[in-house]
Amino acid sequence: MHKVRVIPVLLLKHWGIEKSVRFKDNVYIGSPINAVRVFNGRNVDELILLDIVATPERRGPDLEIIRQITSEAQMPLTVGGGIRDLETIRGLMAAGVDRVAINTAAVETPAFVAEAAAVFGS
Repeated sequence: MHKVRVIPVLLLKHWGIEKSVRFKDNVYIGSPINAVRVFNGRNVDELILLDIVATPERRGPDLEIIRQITSEAQMPLTVGGGIRDLETIRGLMAAGVDRVAINTAAVETPAFVAEAAAVFGS
């Protein structure tokens, strides 16, 4: 029998959590730090943070907010959004992230996933 795992996904837009329908009509719903504290108390298995404006803004994830979140999180953390190179992944790992989610760069440069896995593990 498979173990049930609870893995919330938060959509980040700058320093806030956004709720949207198909990434449109975003509505601010709160602070990611407060959400992490709530999830700590609920013993979630993992947390996924997706920076929904990093790629359109042509930047990497905001490492300062990621550091603040990892300092509070009591569960493994996956971060996605704006990850296009190994240096970004290296920065995220140094900030305390356990895993990265690669989307646009994987479609545009499929070899990037294999390269990242060779350096950081699969």
